[in-house]
Amino acid sequence: MPLTPHTLPSIATLGGLFLVGGYLFVSTLSDLQGELREEAILAKVEQAPVGSLLSDVRAASKKDRTDVRLATEYSRQAVGAALGAKDPLPLLCESISALNRVRALQPTDVNSYLALADVKQLLSGQASTPETICSSVASSAVFSGGHITSRSPRELVKRAIELAPSGSSELYLAALITLRLGDRGEAFTLFRRNEEHNPLFTIEQRQFVMELVQNEAELKEAIPRRYPENLWWISSFWKNRRDDITSWENTFTESLQASIRELNTRWSSGALNTKSYISYLSAIGNEVFVQLHDPARQALDRALAIALRESSPKLSQLYQFRSNLKRLSMVKGITNDDRQPSRTSVGPWLSELGSRSGTLSGAGGTVGVYLPEKSTPRLLMIEGSNWQLTGSELELFAGEDNQTFQKLRLGEGVVLTGLAGGLYYQELSDIPGRILKIRAGGDTAKVLATNSLRQLVQVYGE
Repeated sequence: MPLTPHTLPSIATLGGLFLVGGYLFVSTLSDLQGELREEAILAKVEQAPVGSLLSDVRAASKKDRTDVRLATEYSRQAVGAALGAKDPLPLLCESISALNRVRALQPTDVNSYLALADVKQLLSGQASTPETICSSVASSAVFSGGHITSRSPRELVKRAIELAPSGSSELYLAALITLRLGDRGEAFTLFRRNEEHNPLFTIEQRQFVMELVQNEAELKEAIPRRYPENLWWISSFWKNRRDDITSWENTFTESLQASIRELNTRWSSGALNTKSYISYLSAIGNEVFVQLHDPARQALDRALAIALRESSPKLSQLYQFRSNLKRLSMVKGITNDDRQPSRTSVGPWLSELGSRSGTLSGAGGTVGVYLPEKSTPRLLMIEGSNWQLTGSELELFAGEDNQTFQKLRLGEGVVLTGLAGGLYYQELSDIPGRILKIRAGGDTAKVLATNSLRQLVQVYGE
């Protein structure tokens, strides 16, 4: 395929490579008197559009062949001019030559390696190598900087990463170039490394990477393994790509488990105080995906049980107990005036996947839970804000057909201050039926607890 201007948009971001390293636009040089030195050139910036400066920068670079910034700007102007040229080859070869001069003068200049890889990857689709192509171009300026390296674009990117393994901008640009080279797996790995360690990683960059992910194998490479970065991914996929988060559940769970282990390591080493550690774990627990998917929630419960052992022993014991159970409460209904609990049906029934809020009120407020077939409930939890629940108001009923219910004998429930407000829990046994009704009695229809319907009443078991 012949090289035409239409093949050039892939290097449209090349100019950004030089800005990353702190390089500046160079103004027109023809009005400068005396010897053209770096300080004089860089003193006049952003006074002319890209493309109009190439001849001046080329002349200045020939005069001072040891000036790294001049050679860098020479390459940048050549690429800018190539983007609109009918015959871009000579200009691209000039850019490559100038970049090689930068590398010769300053072997550790990371951005020159990345820029060179970017230009060479454009030429790599031709019948001949970039070296052969540029050697055949009739341009007196092409090889003024020396021979063109035979390193491939991948080798140049690898060398750039070796020089700046933690460079935030460098890693992101390396990922972009690697993506254009067709190595999606390695590109996603670089994007992930960058997001995990770059505090300036933007929402737009994250969204760009997420939209690139097409399958679970790519997700495994791309999704961060650190808090809070992976929560942004999980939240976005839950809102916008529900089918994918369901299909790729294992990978999202592995990411969460890895982030919990990383937080635990920091906490155990003293790098993270207990208050912050518990706060971070609580934030993970607020994600709908974590609440509804047992492996992720169970890993979180185990971490909370250890973290709360000293400050809240009862809460610690609760999470330890829950870590061995499955969530059973997947479909629920609310009845606000349950005056005949042994005969009042529960409904309408709603899935926990929704975002509806729920309220448990006195004087007959009821929440019904439809239990999975052949399940054995072991634990009832009520969580919420606006907390006025003492536990003494509660009654439990169970039934099979949503028409008649049997009152259950309750054991001793426990009221605590939980991570999200008030918390009540009660161990269960021998539930005769698939519908469990949690009813608040009393004479006053006051609000006892509010939360999402999903978290207001939870049932766990086997």
